[in-house]
Amino acid sequence: MSEVKNKKGRLLFREVKGFIYGNVLGLFFSIAIYLLASAVNSISPLPVVPTVLATIMYSASVLCGVAVEYSQWLEDQT
Repeated sequence: MSEVKNKKGRLLFREVKGFIYGNVLGLFFSIAIYLLASAVNSISPLPVVPTVLATIMYSASVLCGVAVEYSQWLEDQT
């Protein structure tokens, strides 16, 4: 029973760790994308708003951070 509980605790730890990593990288890269897209948008209009590009980059980074940690947890299970 305690081993099953411990595995769930490790999964939760890994998911939180991936969420934090994804947030940090997502904020960094989404700010960079937003600044670059805003500069390009001031020269020539883009078909999408720079905020949309930054949002996509941020959400993809968070998703990838969680997915990487979950896949590592799955590899540890075998």
